[in-house]
Parts: sequence; structure tokens; C-alpha cells
Amino acid sequence: MEHHLIDDTNPNLLVRPAIIDDTPAIAELSTIDLSLSEEALDAAQTIVAERLAVESGDDYFTIVAEDRSNGEIVGWLAGGGSRGQALKGWGELYALSTQMDDDSTLVDEALLAVAVNALRLAQFTGVTTWVDSEDSIRCELFADLGFSTELLEADGEPDTPAHFVRYSLAFNH
Repeated sequence: MEHHLIDDTNPNLLVRPAIIDDTPAIAELSTIDLSLSEEALDAAQTIVAERLAVESGDDYFTIVAEDRSNGEIVGWLAGGGSRGQALKGWGELYALSTQMDDDSTLVDEALLAVAVNALRLAQFTGVTTWVDSEDSIRCELFADLGFSTELLEADGEPDTPAHFVRYSLAFNH
């Protein structure tokens, strides 16, 4: 198990690498705002299981935040090397999903701290991600963590909806 992908310092949360048994919880968190048929939910679980079949390392990882009081998965994050041709050498946060409740920002922060540290340790130039501009809480969180919307140009990303904003953080190695 990759020790830099674990944070057990929070008395309420354990951040750890995801395992195959986390598949239903990750799929549920990813689709919580969607009304899906059983077939569509099964397809989502298959996609998650395929993602978790890839062993975590420096260039790819999936982590979860687990509520210590009941063992429930309350958030997850996938990250690794950037998939964009223009961003070779950069790390990327591919997906971040948490339960939307009063503690969701704390869960986001815990997941992001582990992910950013892992990408820094992997010697990436920095980290980038896309955030829905209508999600003011997450936009504020990324800004508070030192991410910039001006560091990288968003041009050349045809599959990204117009209301998403790229946030980036350069590392000083």
C-alpha cells in the first residue's frame, strides 16, 4: 500500500487507497444527483471496478475518505498524470465526489491534501483540474488552496463544457 496515499491523522476521517470493495460506494457518490435505472447503476459500478483494477502508483491513484465512526465512504478522488497532450509532466485530478452535507468541504480538503502531496512527491510540475463554475463552494476551496485559474490556458479542450473552469497549482520542487 502506498503510504503517501494514506492520511490517518484526522480523528473523524481516514483517507486511504480505494479497494474493489469500495466500488458500490464510489459509484453511488458519483451518481447521487442522477436518477439512474438499475442497469445504468450497474454500468457505473463496472466502470468504477475497472478503474480500481488499475494498481495505484505515482502516475495513477484512487483514494477514498472513510468516516471513522461508521466505516462509510463519504468521498473519493482519482488522480494521476495529466491526460492532456499540452500538459505532459503535470498531474491531474480526474474526479472528486463527496456527500453533499455540512462536512463535505472538510472531506474535499482531506482528499485534496493527500492527492496534491502524492502528485508533488511524484515530481509532477504541478496539478490541474476542472471545476464546475456554478459550484461556488468548490471554486472557493480551490482558490483558498492556492490554485489559479490564470496559470494555464483552457484552449484546446474541446470535450470540456464551457461552464467548467481549469484550476492549476504549480509546484516549487
